[in-house]
This record gives sequence, structure tokens and C-alpha cells, in this order.
Amino acid sequence: MVRPNNASIGTAAINNRPLRDRRGCELFPDRIDFGILKEGVTYGAEIEVKNVGIDACRFRIR
Repeated sequence: MVRPNNASIGTAAINNRPLRDRRGCELFPDRIDFGILKEGVTYGAEIEVKNVGIDACRFRIR
């Protein structure tokens, strides 16, 4: 029985990128402008976090 090996194709595409390009997260939008902030007020915004690397990413939301 012959099984196709698709892993080598996907791995080759990833391995050609520099290590710094294979790690990290992207945030959308990449910039948020809250304007003038007032003391004692909580501000918030909706963002999307996308893992663009080959490793699992951890992050903390406060």
C-alpha cells in the first residue's frame, strides 16, 4: 500500500521562511486610537488575535 506524503510539501514551504517569520501573533486592527483618555474610566475595543507562527502562542488579556 502506498500512502501520499503531503507533509513534506507543507513543511518545505514553512522551512524556507526565516525563524522570526515562523513565530508570533498578529492583531487586527493593528492600531486603536482611543483619543483623549479620562482618569478612572475603563476603555475597551474588540480585536482579533491570529497565530501566524508554527508554535502555539500564549497571551494575556487584562
